[in-house]
Amino acid sequence: MFSSKLHTLVFNVNQTGKTLRLTATLDGKTHTYTVPERQKVCARLKIIYRLLNPWSSLLGTIHEFYARVRRTTGRPGIHALLTEVGRVLYAPVDAWIERASGIEFVVAEERLAFLFDALYYRGKPLFLHKQVSYSLHAHSDDPLDVSRKWKGLLISHESSDPERAALAVKDLFPGSFYYDDHDVHPEDLRDIVEVDFVLISGHGGPAKGIELENMPIRPETLVHMAPKLVYLDSCRLGLHRGFLERLHQTGTRYYLAPILNNESGESSTKTIQRFFTALSDGETPSNALFIARKTLYEHYSAQGDDFRLAMVRAFPFRIYRLN
Repeated sequence: MFSSKLHTLVFNVNQTGKTLRLTATLDGKTHTYTVPERQKVCARLKIIYRLLNPWSSLLGTIHEFYARVRRTTGRPGIHALLTEVGRVLYAPVDAWIERASGIEFVVAEERLAFLFDALYYRGKPLFLHKQVSYSLHAHSDDPLDVSRKWKGLLISHESSDPERAALAVKDLFPGSFYYDDHDVHPEDLRDIVEVDFVLISGHGGPAKGIELENMPIRPETLVHMAPKLVYLDSCRLGLHRGFLERLHQTGTRYYLAPILNNESGESSTKTIQRFFTALSDGETPSNALFIARKTLYEHYSAQGDDFRLAMVRAFPFRIYRLN
């Protein structure tokens, strides 16, 4: 089944041409509504993705990112876009969203880049109101039994994880296998029969996966370990269909990765630390990411980041429920 417990509001999103059809389900009640083509919601969602996504890692490229935004002429401001598209999609079920404990978007692979949880609901992005997850398939609602006895595979690249957040995760789950990028080889991973979770920080993208110094990380690399949760800290791997499909086939329950280009270190470090700390304290994976993203947005806004930069730092990671 798709998620139904704890008052989760599930949006099944379907698209025919340029028309969106949403079926919202909460506590056994269903409401279906259509967003007509004239609203241009699909086109606006694509613009929102381009406006929020920096070219590459923020290190050394933030000026190019803002220059590109300033060159975007003839388009509504980002706040207006997020407000208007959010109003169109969420006004029909406003009260349901308020009542729900969490939100789940069921989407097809062709709509992975639609940032539904960035859209405004009651004046601010939805991900700041509720825990949000995405799914492509039916999945179990059984709780994930996390404990500090969990054993993970942790791999850290010195430039993508300069503050070594992965080492902090090993402190939380001391039975885990930890490798620096330059120390891990294919035979090391082949010898690991089973782990509860995987955390890999490295450079890569949605076309190839992650490139470590001595080996690549591809969808098939992790299959024999049968991890329950996979967290990949690498640009836009949340859009990698190969990882989504193969991990689903493997039985992995949760997959977390950025759907935007994300920062090397700093905000990515804090996301890793806050997510795994909350997870080790007994939070569900979806709520652990909610805590991490909300507190990071508040942190960066308080230190003076403008909206776009705070979003680029706090928002990029998405959680998928796979099985």
